[in-house]
Amino acid sequence: MTDKLKPCPFCGGEVELLDYTDHMYGFWDYKIKCKKCRAYMDSPSTAIVQMQPDRLIQTRNEETKAKAKRELIIIWNRRADNDR
Repeated sequence: MTDKLKPCPFCGGEVELLDYTDHMYGFWDYKIKCKKCRAYMDSPSTAIVQMQPDRLIQTRNEETKAKAKRELIIIWNRRADNDR
């Protein structure tokens, strides 16, 4: 897979991949944003969720972070005219 992003599907503008990682709190998120019209897409949640009797535990690690980035790029680059 390549990290190359297609232009904005709405205006054709250049887009950028933003990384909102906060290692101190264990939080991460990615966003692809158009520099021209400001359309954006957030990364999907890829946390591992475990059910406990009294709570839910969400695990985020480097593997789930990489998966979120990969999936966001794939989703962003998908177009209606893509061959399936």
